[in-house]
Order: sequence, then C-alpha cells, then structure tokens
Amino acid sequence: MPPEPSAAHARRRPVSGWRRGLKLLAIGLTVAVVAAVAVGGYYAWSLSQRLQEAAVPLPDAPSQAPSLSEYSGAFDVLIVGTDECDDQVKEAFGERCSDPGAEGDRNDVNLLVHVSDAPRRATVVSFPRDLQLEIPECTKDDGTVSSGAWKASINTAYEAGGLACVASTVSNLTGQQIPFAAKVSFGNVVNITDAVGGVEVCIGGDGIDDYDAGITWEPGPRVVQGYDALAFLRTRKGIGDGSDLARIGNQQQYMS
Repeated sequence: MPPEPSAAHARRRPVSGWRRGLKLLAIGLTVAVVAAVAVGGYYAWSLSQRLQEAAVPLPDAPSQAPSLSEYSGAFDVLIVGTDECDDQVKEAFGERCSDPGAEGDRNDVNLLVHVSDAPRRATVVSFPRDLQLEIPECTKDDGTVSSGAWKASINTAYEAGGLACVASTVSNLTGQQIPFAAKVSFGNVVNITDAVGGVEVCIGGDGIDDYDAGITWEPGPRVVQGYDALAFLRTRKGIGDGSDLARIGNQQQYMS
C-alpha cells in the first residue's frame, strides 16, 4: 500500500495589532471591574464594621439595625454636635479650639431631624444648648449611674451618659421616639462638609467678624468647606445678638 500522506497543518494567520490591543483592553477592563467590586465590597464591609463598633444602644432603637442602603418610610434621627477638639482641629484653631476648661463633653448642638415618607422632606428642630430641663437617670460608659431627675442645661446630658442620655432627654421633652442618633465632633464637621463638596450659605447683615471663630466675612453668598464650615457653625459673637439663638440660625441654614 502506498504510504499515507502526512497531515497538513493550516498556516496560522498572524494576529493583527488592533485585535491584540482590543484583547489587552478587554483584559484590563475586566481586571479593573473586578478590582473595583472587590474594593467597594471591602469598603462597605469595613464601614459597616466601624459603625457596629462605634454604635451605642438607644432606648427606642429598632431590634435590627438598617442596612447601608436607601431607607424606606419616615424616620427620626437625633444629631448631636459635641465640643470635641480633634487633633486636626487643634492644629488649625489652637487656643480658639474650645472654651477654657472644656473637655469635649458638652452637647452644644442638638438637632432632631424628621424625614417624612411622602412627600420626602426633612424638618429640623433645634434645641438651644442652655435650655433648662430635666435630665433623666443615665448610665455612663464606666457603668456609673447619674442621679437623674435633676434640672440642668440640655448640654450637660452628654456628660451625664453619652449619646443615649441625650436621646432620652430629648425624647422625654418632645414625646417623640428616637430610633437613630449620631454624635458629630468638630473634626467630623470638617470631613463631612468636604465629602459633599462644600455647602452654600448666605452671610447676612453686615457680615461676620468673629476673632474666636477666626473669620472675617463680607455679606453675601459663600460656599463653606473644611474649617470654614466649622467656623460658620461655631460663630456666635460675630452675628446677631451674640447668643446661641443666633448661632442656631446658621446651623439651620447649613442643614437646609
């Protein structure tokens, strides 16, 4: 029998440059997408863990905390601003960071925010820091219990028992259940404002001239960021009658 012919191999067409580039681009995009999903997932998990670690129990808190996503339905949240001078703020404000003798234990800003369901809108009620009312019995982090049923300024509630004590104090005053609350320090204000790209406010009257806050501003619209946002929310002597009520006006404008 005649020998079988050897198998013939088809010639391989060379891969063109644009196809090779397209393939590399597809691989690169796939890697980028996978990396982005992985980083995003880790960030969400890390944020959730940090929130759990920093969470404090509230009397009216839901049995199960909401997930980090859009929240459906109406809800109330108490926002408490303390006079804590974080290290980054101390470097910027120095001796003007806080009043002499202040240890960051005062809840000088107390905002009860109600978010309605339909229509979706937010209403903010401010409570002046010198408002005299009854502070309930509260337990501190070290386990000690305050006497309770004593009348004092509302800004002593945080020192009496932390965020939960402020929530109980406001809840007793208003008759509203407060399922959510958050404490914000000076440094938090700076970081949050920067995270949203600044907040547009309008400086009224003759402007603001306040050495303690470190600002001298002409009247008119202004976008406040970073330490300027903190100064705007803290200034008191440079606006209105120099009282906490004048400062509340700035805080309400910032929130709106």
